[in-house]
Amino acid sequence: MHADERERLVSVKSQLSNAFRSYAAEFGIVGPAGRQNVNALIKRVLEDDNLPELARDLFRFQAREYAAVEARLEEIEAKLMKWHRDDNVSRRLATIPGVGPIGSTMLSMKAPPPETFRSGRDFAAWLGLTPKDHSTGGRMRHGGITKAGDSALRSLLIVGATALLRHVRKGRHKPSPWIAALLARKPPKLVAVALANKFARIAWRLMVSGGVYNRPPAAMPTYLRPTPPAARCATPKAPRAAYTRNLQDAVDGMTDRSRPRASVDYTGTMDAACVLGAGIANTILASKHCSRKQAGHLRASDQVRSLLSS
Repeated sequence: MHADERERLVSVKSQLSNAFRSYAAEFGIVGPAGRQNVNALIKRVLEDDNLPELARDLFRFQAREYAAVEARLEEIEAKLMKWHRDDNVSRRLATIPGVGPIGSTMLSMKAPPPETFRSGRDFAAWLGLTPKDHSTGGRMRHGGITKAGDSALRSLLIVGATALLRHVRKGRHKPSPWIAALLARKPPKLVAVALANKFARIAWRLMVSGGVYNRPPAAMPTYLRPTPPAARCATPKAPRAAYTRNLQDAVDGMTDRSRPRASVDYTGTMDAACVLGAGIANTILASKHCSRKQAGHLRASDQVRSLLSS
């Protein structure tokens, strides 16, 4: 109830501020944009003695109405903040960047039980934050968002995402790699809707499993600082291990030379091994099929192995 009343008062406040600005502009009084500048514009208009009396009465009436709406809105927001501090789910949802206490309070109040949805994607679809599907004939075509579900919750998430992106563009908030990549290739409004969809899925997960939101670390590789050239020159090089490359390794197919092998004296058998190596080559070149090549190679390898072991 308080959430709906706040939504109505926010709409009325926007209407009153827009009406006051338009009436003041008819008399040549223009103020800076932003709701934070409305009170300064009201004070400036009420202090202007060059306005007609009838216009000044209209401005005084609108100023009183605007002040009453502001006071009522502050009272309702104070009650919502008290409820937010007493509710565990609302406090956990407020840890999501861009949601805030008002958004988390309305999510906790107005959202159905999280067990109703199978996944966060279904919850985002219920809020109307997923694109329409116009696929046909094997061709995938996506349109705008469906805008289904509760419009107030959807608007709050999109407004929170827009505010977060504004801070990102002004350098006040460090974006995640996902947001930075999306801003580089998509319009800001589309990125805001995509970010609101992500907020909805994160909120569903927190409501189901509990806990608070922990911002993931930047998915960027960490590179070690290279060693300066002077330090590299000053570091003595370790001597290489002397590995013995022998014919037995070549026959057995041993390619791992990470450990040293014992040196074996093949004096007296090297001539025979060379002859057999030539025989292996002739056998491979003479064969026409792969299986014969493999068989000839295996037969020659067995001969070499038996010769070396004798």
